[in-house]
Amino acid sequence: MPIKASTDKLVREVHRFGDPPISPTLMEEDEICILKTNREEQQTLSDKFKSKKSKVTVKSSGHKFQWEIMKSFGSSDIEISKFQDPYHWLMYFPPMAVEDLNAFGFGCD
Repeated sequence: MPIKASTDKLVREVHRFGDPPISPTLMEEDEICILKTNREEQQTLSDKFKSKKSKVTVKSSGHKFQWEIMKSFGSSDIEISKFQDPYHWLMYFPPMAVEDLNAFGFGCD
């Protein structure tokens, strides 16, 4: 996801749920439970095999919110708040990329 799109997504989440967010996953879990019960009632028995996981579902990390994605990187709430500024991304990630490349044995500036 491009930097500006991620920044905008993070700004929308902060506007909607607060900084740091007040458990947006709990609200989503309630909606998911309701949808699952409705699906179970509507399912009928059939002899056909249907996959329950699509390729996108298998490849996704399971995180819906940008805040959760950043949290999975090990960032604190204070650091994540700084990512609302797109220029902070440009100061934060390039040094980490250089460290990773050096760990592979690649020489770069």
